[in-house]
Amino acid sequence: MSDSTDGTPQLKRYFNKSISETADEICETLERVMVLELKERKKIHSLVSDAANKWLEICSQRYRIQVVLPTLKGNIFKARESEPTNIKLVKKPGVLRIGASDGKELGKKEAIANWEGELIVKPR
Repeated sequence: MSDSTDGTPQLKRYFNKSISETADEICETLERVMVLELKERKKIHSLVSDAANKWLEICSQRYRIQVVLPTLKGNIFKARESEPTNIKLVKKPGVLRIGASDGKELGKKEAIANWEGELIVKPR
């Protein structure tokens, strides 16, 4: 099985390896002063795994935020000063949420409520 170009399978392997190594180190440290049975080792591994997954849940960015400017029509650089065009200024940039709350669907884009972006149009 080959890794995808985004590296997700490789990161998952490293994450799982870190959990196992951390649990093993805790077990080895405890075994210096007590005897651990298999059941106890599994509980320690489960505890370390739960802690790591909770950390991911709390600290990871579940979706991305992007600040965007409202779309302007025409090319303001090609417009001549003598042409009677309106001047458009960005009053408030828009904010988009990219992805879903589960960290997937990164092709999905939606405006955040009350942050659609706003223009002011002034006659020249």
